[in-house]
Amino acid sequence: MKRSLLLLLFALTSGVIFAQPDSLSTMNDSTLAELQAVQAENAAEAARKEPVFDTLWLRNGLYLYGEFTSIDVGLINFDAEVIGDVTLKHYEVSTFRASSNIYRMKTLYAGEFLGWVLPGEPGTVRIYDLNDTVVVPFTELVYLVSFENSFLKRWSGLFSAGYSYTRSSNISRYNMSGSVNYAGEHLDMALSGSMIVTGEGDSLTREREELHFTSNFYFANRWSIFGVLSYQRNVTLGLRYRYQEGPGVTYTRYLTNQMRIAGGVGAVINQEESFAGARLNSIEVPALIRFHFFRYRNPKISLTTSQSVYFGVTEVGRFRHDGEIQLAWEIVDDLSLTLTLYDSYDTQSPSTGGALLDYGTVTGLSYSF
Repeated sequence: MKRSLLLLLFALTSGVIFAQPDSLSTMNDSTLAELQAVQAENAAEAARKEPVFDTLWLRNGLYLYGEFTSIDVGLINFDAEVIGDVTLKHYEVSTFRASSNIYRMKTLYAGEFLGWVLPGEPGTVRIYDLNDTVVVPFTELVYLVSFENSFLKRWSGLFSAGYSYTRSSNISRYNMSGSVNYAGEHLDMALSGSMIVTGEGDSLTREREELHFTSNFYFANRWSIFGVLSYQRNVTLGLRYRYQEGPGVTYTRYLTNQMRIAGGVGAVINQEESFAGARLNSIEVPALIRFHFFRYRNPKISLTTSQSVYFGVTEVGRFRHDGEIQLAWEIVDDLSLTLTLYDSYDTQSPSTGGALLDYGTVTGLSYSF
Protein backbone atom coordinates (compact mmCIF):
# COMPACT_ATOMS: atom_id res chain seq x y z
CA MET A 1 0.00 0.00 0.00
CA LYS A 2 2.75 2.45 0.90
CA ARG A 3 4.51 1.73 -2.40
CA SER A 4 1.23 2.37 -4.26
CA LEU A 5 0.78 5.71 -2.54
CA LEU A 6 4.35 6.63 -3.39
CA LEU A 7 3.83 5.76 -7.04
CA LEU A 8 0.56 7.71 -7.12
CA LEU A 9 2.29 10.77 -5.65
CA PHE A 10 5.07 10.26 -8.18
CA ALA A 11 2.57 10.33 -11.07
CA LEU A 12 0.84 13.44 -9.76
CA THR A 13 4.12 15.33 -9.42
CA SER A 14 5.65 14.45 -12.80
CA GLY A 15 8.06 11.97 -11.40
CA VAL A 16 9.56 13.72 -8.35
CA ILE A 17 9.43 12.23 -4.85
CA PHE A 18 11.60 13.39 -2.03
CA ALA A 19 12.19 12.65 1.66
CA GLN A 20 12.98 15.26 4.28
CA PRO A 21 13.34 14.06 7.85
CA ASP A 22 13.23 16.50 10.74
CA SER A 23 16.88 15.64 11.16
CA LEU A 24 19.08 13.86 8.68
CA SER A 25 19.87 11.14 11.19
CA THR A 26 16.21 10.05 11.40
CA MET A 27 16.20 8.96 7.77
CA ASN A 28 16.66 5.19 8.09
CA ASP A 29 17.90 2.77 5.48
CA SER A 30 14.41 1.56 4.56
CA THR A 31 13.21 5.09 3.77
CA LEU A 32 16.23 5.73 1.59
CA ALA A 33 15.74 2.35 -0.06
CA GLU A 34 12.15 3.32 -0.93
CA LEU A 35 13.36 6.55 -2.53
CA GLN A 36 15.98 4.72 -4.53
CA ALA A 37 13.53 2.00 -5.59
CA VAL A 38 11.00 4.54 -6.82
CA GLN A 39 13.74 6.48 -8.57
CA ALA A 40 14.93 3.27 -10.25
CA GLU A 41 11.41 2.51 -11.48
CA ASN A 42 11.11 6.06 -12.76
CA ALA A 43 14.50 5.88 -14.49
CA ALA A 44 13.64 2.55 -16.11
CA GLU A 45 10.38 3.93 -17.45
CA ALA A 46 12.05 7.13 -18.63
CA ALA A 47 14.87 5.19 -20.28
CA ARG A 48 12.31 3.59 -22.60
CA LYS A 49 11.32 7.08 -23.70
CA GLU A 50 14.28 9.45 -23.41
CA PRO A 51 17.31 10.14 -21.13
CA VAL A 52 16.65 11.76 -17.74
CA PHE A 53 18.34 15.16 -17.40
CA ASP A 54 18.39 17.94 -14.86
CA THR A 55 17.35 21.22 -16.46
CA LEU A 56 18.27 24.86 -15.87
CA TRP A 57 15.96 27.58 -17.22
CA LEU A 58 17.92 30.81 -17.57
CA ARG A 59 16.50 34.30 -17.28
CA ASN A 60 17.60 35.12 -20.84
CA GLY A 61 15.20 32.47 -22.18
CA LEU A 62 17.78 29.74 -22.80
CA TYR A 63 17.93 26.41 -20.97
CA LEU A 64 20.55 23.75 -20.31
CA TYR A 65 20.21 19.97 -19.99
CA GLY A 66 22.64 17.97 -17.91
CA GLU A 67 23.36 17.10 -14.29
CA PHE A 68 23.81 19.21 -11.17
CA THR A 69 27.19 19.00 -9.49
CA SER A 70 26.60 21.44 -6.63
CA ILE A 71 25.12 24.72 -5.43
CA ASP A 72 26.92 26.75 -2.75
CA VAL A 73 27.22 30.45 -1.79
CA GLY A 74 25.28 31.56 -4.85
CA LEU A 75 27.24 29.52 -7.42
CA ILE A 76 25.69 26.72 -9.48
CA ASN A 77 28.04 24.07 -10.86
CA PHE A 78 26.35 22.16 -13.68
CA ASP A 79 27.60 19.42 -16.01
CA ALA A 80 25.79 20.42 -19.23
CA GLU A 81 25.30 18.06 -22.15
CA VAL A 82 27.69 18.70 -25.06
CA ILE A 83 29.40 21.79 -23.58
CA GLY A 84 30.60 20.24 -20.29
CA ASP A 85 31.02 21.87 -16.87
CA VAL A 86 29.65 25.40 -16.44
CA THR A 87 29.39 27.71 -13.43
CA LEU A 88 26.41 30.05 -13.16
CA LYS A 89 25.23 32.61 -10.61
CA HIS A 90 21.87 32.56 -8.82
CA TYR A 91 20.67 35.71 -10.54
CA GLU A 92 21.21 34.13 -14.00
CA VAL A 93 18.76 31.26 -13.34
CA SER A 94 14.95 31.49 -13.37
CA THR A 95 14.17 27.99 -12.02
CA PHE A 96 15.41 24.42 -12.39
CA ARG A 97 14.60 20.74 -12.25
CA ALA A 98 16.83 18.29 -10.33
CA SER A 99 15.58 14.71 -10.63
CA SER A 100 18.39 12.67 -12.19
CA ASN A 101 19.82 11.88 -8.73
CA ILE A 102 18.85 12.19 -5.07
CA TYR A 103 20.16 15.46 -3.64
CA ARG A 104 21.15 16.76 -0.23
CA MET A 105 19.95 20.37 0.13
CA LYS A 106 19.96 23.21 2.65
CA THR A 107 17.67 26.25 2.66
CA LEU A 108 17.78 29.50 4.58
CA TYR A 109 14.54 29.00 6.51
CA ALA A 110 12.82 25.73 5.52
CA GLY A 111 15.49 23.38 6.87
CA GLU A 112 17.43 20.59 5.18
CA PHE A 113 16.16 18.08 2.65
CA LEU A 114 17.16 14.85 0.97
CA GLY A 115 15.47 14.17 -2.36
CA TRP A 116 14.44 15.87 -5.61
CA VAL A 117 13.20 19.20 -6.96
CA LEU A 118 10.81 20.40 -9.71
CA PRO A 119 10.63 23.84 -11.33
CA GLY A 120 8.30 26.48 -9.95
CA GLU A 121 7.27 29.95 -10.99
CA PRO A 122 10.17 32.16 -12.14
CA GLY A 123 12.46 32.71 -9.17
CA THR A 124 11.18 29.69 -7.20
CA VAL A 125 11.59 25.92 -6.96
CA ARG A 126 9.30 23.20 -5.58
CA ILE A 127 10.74 20.78 -3.04
CA TYR A 128 8.84 17.55 -2.32
CA ASP A 129 8.73 15.19 0.63
CA LEU A 130 6.48 12.19 1.25
CA ASN A 131 3.82 14.33 2.93
CA ASP A 132 3.89 17.85 1.57
CA THR A 133 5.27 20.30 -0.99
CA VAL A 134 7.59 23.15 -0.06
CA VAL A 135 7.93 26.11 -2.42
CA VAL A 136 10.99 28.29 -1.76
CA PRO A 137 12.57 31.23 -3.58
CA PHE A 138 15.52 30.00 -5.58
CA THR A 139 17.85 32.38 -3.72
CA GLU A 140 16.93 30.59 -0.45
CA LEU A 141 18.19 27.23 -1.74
CA VAL A 142 21.74 27.82 -0.57
CA TYR A 143 23.31 24.36 -0.83
CA LEU A 144 22.81 21.31 -3.05
CA VAL A 145 25.01 18.29 -3.68
CA SER A 146 24.14 15.02 -5.37
CA PHE A 147 23.54 12.06 -3.08
CA GLU A 148 24.64 9.78 -5.90
CA ASN A 149 27.47 11.74 -7.52
CA SER A 150 30.44 9.69 -8.60
CA PHE A 151 33.28 9.62 -6.08
CA LEU A 152 35.46 12.00 -8.10
CA LYS A 153 32.72 14.61 -8.52
CA ARG A 154 32.46 14.99 -4.75
CA TRP A 155 35.92 16.55 -4.50
CA SER A 156 36.99 20.17 -4.90
CA GLY A 157 40.18 22.03 -4.09
CA LEU A 158 42.27 25.18 -4.05
CA PHE A 159 46.00 25.85 -4.43
CA SER A 160 47.78 29.16 -3.81
CA ALA A 161 51.41 30.28 -4.05
CA GLY A 162 53.31 33.55 -3.66
CA TYR A 163 56.84 34.97 -3.62
CA SER A 164 58.54 38.15 -2.42
CA TYR A 165 62.16 39.32 -2.46
CA THR A 166 63.98 42.14 -0.67
CA ARG A 167 67.19 42.96 -2.53
CA SER A 168 68.72 45.17 0.18
CA SER A 169 68.76 42.30 2.67
CA ASN A 170 68.91 39.46 0.11
CA ILE A 171 65.89 37.79 1.74
CA SER A 172 63.36 35.75 -0.22
CA ARG A 173 59.99 34.62 1.09
CA TYR A 174 57.89 31.83 -0.37
CA ASN A 175 54.35 30.98 0.69
CA MET A 176 52.15 28.08 -0.36
CA SER A 177 48.72 26.92 0.76
CA GLY A 178 46.08 24.52 -0.43
CA SER A 179 42.97 22.59 0.47
CA VAL A 180 41.07 19.53 -0.73
CA ASN A 181 37.40 19.07 0.21
CA TYR A 182 34.98 16.14 0.03
CA ALA A 183 31.17 16.49 0.23
CA GLY A 184 29.21 13.31 1.02
CA GLU A 185 25.67 12.47 2.06
CA HIS A 186 26.16 13.11 5.77
CA LEU A 187 29.95 13.44 5.93
CA ASP A 188 32.19 16.31 4.80
CA MET A 189 36.00 16.16 4.97
CA ALA A 190 38.71 18.75 4.38
CA LEU A 191 42.51 18.63 4.26
CA SER A 192 44.20 22.05 4.31
CA GLY A 193 47.74 23.26 4.78
CA SER A 194 50.02 26.27 4.47
CA MET A 195 53.76 26.95 4.57
CA ILE A 196 56.01 30.02 4.73
CA VAL A 197 59.70 29.52 3.89
CA THR A 198 62.31 32.27 4.24
CA GLY A 199 65.52 32.21 2.25
CA GLU A 200 68.61 34.23 3.18
CA GLY A 201 71.65 33.64 1.03
CA ASP A 202 71.99 29.89 0.56
CA SER A 203 69.95 28.92 3.66
CA LEU A 204 66.23 28.20 3.91
CA THR A 205 64.15 28.41 7.11
CA ARG A 206 60.76 26.74 7.52
CA GLU A 207 59.28 29.69 9.33
CA ARG A 208 55.64 28.64 9.69
CA GLU A 209 53.78 25.41 8.80
CA GLU A 210 50.24 24.18 9.36
CA LEU A 211 48.39 21.05 8.26
CA HIS A 212 44.79 20.28 9.29
CA PHE A 213 42.44 17.40 8.60
CA THR A 214 38.82 17.84 9.70
CA SER A 215 35.70 15.75 9.23
CA ASN A 216 32.10 16.74 9.94
CA PHE A 217 29.25 14.26 10.37
CA TYR A 218 25.83 15.97 10.11
CA PHE A 219 23.38 14.43 12.55
CA ALA A 220 20.66 17.14 12.53
CA ASN A 221 19.71 20.35 10.77
CA ARG A 222 22.81 22.59 10.88
CA TRP A 223 24.51 20.45 13.58
CA SER A 224 27.52 18.21 13.08
CA ILE A 225 30.11 16.30 15.09
CA PHE A 226 33.67 17.08 14.02
CA GLY A 227 37.01 15.40 14.43
CA VAL A 228 40.33 17.16 13.90
CA LEU A 229 43.95 16.14 13.39
CA SER A 230 46.49 18.92 12.98
CA TYR A 231 50.19 19.77 12.86
CA GLN A 232 51.83 23.17 13.51
CA ARG A 233 55.35 24.62 13.42
CA ASN A 234 56.21 28.24 14.30
CA VAL A 235 59.75 29.56 14.61
CA THR A 236 58.69 32.90 16.13
CA LEU A 237 56.93 31.13 19.01
CA GLY A 238 59.78 28.64 19.43
CA LEU A 239 57.52 25.73 18.45
CA ARG A 240 59.30 22.86 16.68
CA TYR A 241 56.05 20.93 16.35
CA ARG A 242 52.59 20.59 17.82
CA TYR A 243 50.31 17.64 17.07
CA GLN A 244 46.68 18.04 18.01
CA GLU A 245 43.68 15.72 17.86
CA GLY A 246 40.18 15.71 19.28
CA PRO A 247 36.39 15.83 18.72
CA GLY A 248 33.77 18.55 19.02
CA VAL A 249 30.39 19.82 17.84
CA THR A 250 29.70 22.47 15.19
CA TYR A 251 26.69 24.61 14.26
CA THR A 252 26.60 25.90 10.66
CA ARG A 253 24.12 28.42 9.28
CA TYR A 254 23.68 30.27 6.00
CA LEU A 255 22.84 33.91 6.71
CA THR A 256 22.12 34.59 3.02
CA ASN A 257 22.88 32.69 -0.16
CA GLN A 258 26.25 34.49 -0.15
CA MET A 259 27.17 34.32 3.56
CA ARG A 260 27.85 31.31 5.77
CA ILE A 261 28.91 31.18 9.42
CA ALA A 262 29.92 28.27 11.64
CA GLY A 263 30.86 27.97 15.29
CA GLY A 264 32.06 25.05 17.37
CA VAL A 265 33.52 23.84 20.66
CA GLY A 266 35.40 20.70 21.57
CA ALA A 267 38.31 19.15 23.45
CA VAL A 268 41.78 18.44 22.05
CA ILE A 269 44.97 16.72 23.18
CA ASN A 270 48.30 18.37 22.33
CA GLN A 271 51.79 16.92 21.98
CA GLU A 272 54.34 19.70 21.44
CA GLU A 273 58.09 20.30 21.54
CA SER A 274 60.10 23.51 21.60
CA PHE A 275 63.33 24.13 19.67
CA ALA A 276 65.12 23.80 23.02
CA GLY A 277 63.86 20.20 23.27
CA ALA A 278 61.25 20.74 26.02
CA ARG A 279 58.21 18.52 25.53
CA LEU A 280 54.67 19.02 26.79
CA ASN A 281 51.46 17.00 26.66
CA SER A 282 48.33 18.99 27.44
CA ILE A 283 44.55 19.19 27.08
CA GLU A 284 42.75 22.27 25.76
CA VAL A 285 39.18 23.38 25.06
CA PRO A 286 38.91 25.13 21.67
CA ALA A 287 36.21 27.57 20.57
CA LEU A 288 36.07 28.07 16.82
CA ILE A 289 34.30 30.47 14.45
CA ARG A 290 34.44 30.65 10.67
CA PHE A 291 32.75 33.13 8.32
CA HIS A 292 32.59 33.08 4.52
CA PHE A 293 31.22 35.81 2.24
CA PHE A 294 31.14 35.57 -1.54
CA ARG A 295 30.20 38.31 -4.01
CA TYR A 296 29.53 36.89 -7.46
CA ARG A 297 28.87 40.18 -9.30
CA ASN A 298 31.87 42.18 -10.50
CA PRO A 299 34.20 42.58 -8.78
CA LYS A 300 34.06 38.89 -7.83
CA ILE A 301 35.48 38.75 -4.32
CA SER A 302 35.34 36.36 -1.39
CA LEU A 303 36.17 37.01 2.24
CA THR A 304 36.94 34.16 4.62
CA THR A 305 37.92 34.41 8.26
CA SER A 306 38.76 31.61 10.67
CA GLN A 307 39.37 32.35 14.35
CA SER A 308 40.24 29.79 17.02
CA VAL A 309 40.88 30.28 20.74
CA TYR A 310 42.22 27.56 23.04
CA PHE A 311 41.77 27.47 26.82
CA GLY A 312 44.23 25.38 28.80
CA VAL A 313 42.80 22.63 31.01
CA THR A 314 45.96 20.92 32.25
CA GLU A 315 48.02 24.12 31.78
CA VAL A 316 45.88 26.42 33.91
CA GLY A 317 45.97 30.03 32.73
CA ARG A 318 47.26 29.23 29.26
CA PHE A 319 45.41 30.92 26.39
CA ARG A 320 46.18 30.60 22.69
CA HIS A 321 44.73 32.19 19.57
CA ASP A 322 45.15 31.29 15.90
CA GLY A 323 43.49 33.53 13.32
CA GLU A 324 43.40 34.09 9.58
CA ILE A 325 41.57 36.50 7.27
CA GLN A 326 41.74 35.95 3.52
CA LEU A 327 40.48 38.22 0.75
CA ALA A 328 40.38 36.79 -2.78
CA TRP A 329 39.63 38.63 -6.03
CA GLU A 330 38.80 36.46 -9.04
CA ILE A 331 40.55 37.92 -12.09
CA VAL A 332 39.55 35.13 -14.51
CA ASP A 333 37.55 31.94 -14.00
CA ASP A 334 39.11 29.82 -11.22
CA LEU A 335 42.15 32.13 -10.85
CA SER A 336 42.30 34.72 -8.05
CA LEU A 337 44.63 37.17 -6.37
CA THR A 338 44.75 36.57 -2.60
CA LEU A 339 45.74 38.60 0.43
CA THR A 340 45.99 36.76 3.75
CA LEU A 341 46.50 38.19 7.25
CA TYR A 342 47.44 35.71 9.97
CA ASP A 343 48.35 35.72 13.65
CA SER A 344 49.25 33.27 16.41
CA TYR A 345 49.34 34.21 20.10
CA ASP A 346 50.37 32.13 23.11
CA THR A 347 50.45 33.31 26.73
CA GLN A 348 52.86 30.46 27.57
CA SER A 349 54.99 30.14 24.44
CA PRO A 350 57.26 27.08 24.13
CA SER A 351 60.43 29.18 23.69
CA THR A 352 60.24 31.52 26.72
CA GLY A 353 57.25 30.39 28.77
CA GLY A 354 55.92 33.95 28.42
CA ALA A 355 53.52 35.60 25.99
CA LEU A 356 54.57 35.83 22.32
CA LEU A 357 52.77 36.98 19.18
CA ASP A 358 53.44 36.05 15.56
CA TYR A 359 51.64 37.87 12.76
CA GLY A 360 52.09 38.78 9.12
CA THR A 361 50.61 39.06 5.64
CA VAL A 362 51.09 36.98 2.51
CA THR A 363 49.95 37.50 -1.07
CA GLY A 364 49.69 35.07 -3.92
CA LEU A 365 47.79 33.60 -6.85
CA SER A 366 45.25 30.84 -6.20
CA TYR A 367 43.66 28.31 -8.52
CA SER A 368 40.44 26.46 -7.65
CA PHE A 369 39.36 23.13 -9.11
